[in-house]
Amino acid sequence: MNLSKAPFFILALVSIFLYSCKKEYSYEGGLSSQGYLVKDSINNCSFISVAGNYKIGKKLTDSNFLQVEVHVTRAGQYAIITDQVNGYSFSASGNFKDTGILFVKLPADGKPLKAGTDLFNIQYDSSVCQAQVAVQDSLQNVVLTSNPDYFPLAVNNRWVYDDLSYPGDSVISTIVGDSTITGLSYLMMNEFISFYPVTNSFPYRKAGSAYLEYAAVSTFTDALDYAPTIWDDLPILKED
Repeated sequence: MNLSKAPFFILALVSIFLYSCKKEYSYEGGLSSQGYLVKDSINNCSFISVAGNYKIGKKLTDSNFLQVEVHVTRAGQYAIITDQVNGYSFSASGNFKDTGILFVKLPADGKPLKAGTDLFNIQYDSSVCQAQVAVQDSLQNVVLTSNPDYFPLAVNNRWVYDDLSYPGDSVISTIVGDSTITGLSYLMMNEFISFYPVTNSFPYRKAGSAYLEYAAVSTFTDALDYAPTIWDDLPILKED
């Protein structure tokens, strides 16, 4: 060996030795954890659960998350992440202080853009699992009908409202039958107000494209009143 090159050769050996003994550190600083996402005996990621409801355009909250099971073989800093699908994703990071089997929540971030079933890849260390998340249409629980009426007047039709001060179906309006007033046929709506409680009755009918309520003509104003009371059909809604 050329003795003039010996110091460089020794320096190279020392560098290789030091690099091979170097521990893995995370970007955040500190020793990175090691481990894997737990799978069942046939290599399926069956230990992943999906929490929360997912609807189009609804911002995801703390109730929306994935829960995964991981086997930590070396404690330290960790990051468990998914890809972004359909406008949202899941992730969690922190520090595993111990080894063994642990459960980790991955909070959601974002909001779904369309309905359907989204497939996410979950990655921890070098292991990958998949999870399916079902996104509902925002109109899923709305019954769509071919009836073009804005205010469909038929016996047993009902409307339920929440008063802001008294939530929980506080006002319930139900069409209970028909009645004849001044020679015209009306459908009678009973309105139950739970926080009084009281039940009021209102007659409605449809004439052409207009919906009419038979009521005192001063019903919708505090500016004036009549004595005796004057009753008539008041247009409350009009098609087109």
